[in-house]
Amino acid sequence: MMQSLSILMIPPGLFIVVGLLGCLFYRRKLGRLLIIGSFSCLWLMSTLPVQNFLTHSLESQFSPLPASSLKAQRFTGRHDTAIVVLGGGIYAKAPEFEGQHALQGDALMRTIYAADLAKKTGLSVYTTGGKVGQMHEAEGVVMQRVLIKMGVHPKKVFAEILSKNTWENARNIKAAFKHERIKHIILVTSATHMARAIDSFRRHGLDTTAAPCAYRTKHDSYQFRDFLPNASILQASTQALHEYFGLIWYQIHYDKPILEDD
Repeated sequence: MMQSLSILMIPPGLFIVVGLLGCLFYRRKLGRLLIIGSFSCLWLMSTLPVQNFLTHSLESQFSPLPASSLKAQRFTGRHDTAIVVLGGGIYAKAPEFEGQHALQGDALMRTIYAADLAKKTGLSVYTTGGKVGQMHEAEGVVMQRVLIKMGVHPKKVFAEILSKNTWENARNIKAAFKHERIKHIILVTSATHMARAIDSFRRHGLDTTAAPCAYRTKHDSYQFRDFLPNASILQASTQALHEYFGLIWYQIHYDKPILEDD
């Protein structure tokens, strides 16, 4: 129920709700303003300048971390360091894979990047993500399978399969490391999601280095078409808003000390 309500609190659901309210009160000035406002906001959120405004402050906090940088920092082959990659979207029952679940969107980009880091550094990889909806397979398992297909050694890939959100990713990974020698993690997730993710892991006492990927902010000069509505840009803007709301929610909902034996 809460997830359904949250969909209506961010675009485009929010703008549709506001527009429908405007239609109900169309005879009043407020109703007409709501309709105009909902269409205007929908347009603005679908343009590149607004997307850049929303994503830049999230992504600019973290620099890219290529494998060569990890090598320079002497992380290669260390037994006290591991790569942790967060889930971000399942392509359910992919027909081209005979109905087997695959990865899509950010989850695929994160997994490709994690595989590249793992193969170039020799570090182990921990995937984290539970079952989504009615799926019979956890997202962590799907990512584990893809990493192995990409050439990461099977004995160096481990899956955490119970997490439902970023906070649980951190909590469950910490529990998985309880009897391991791992003291430091390289955290792989989308650049827009990194602020919330790294805060969650560090608040659980995990020494964490950010390894962001899938940057969305564009630095090219704007063209006329960048001011026209675009569905993919609306999706990126919506994801950025989701992260801002998520940061606020985590600070409120998880504003409590983390016990060592959690």
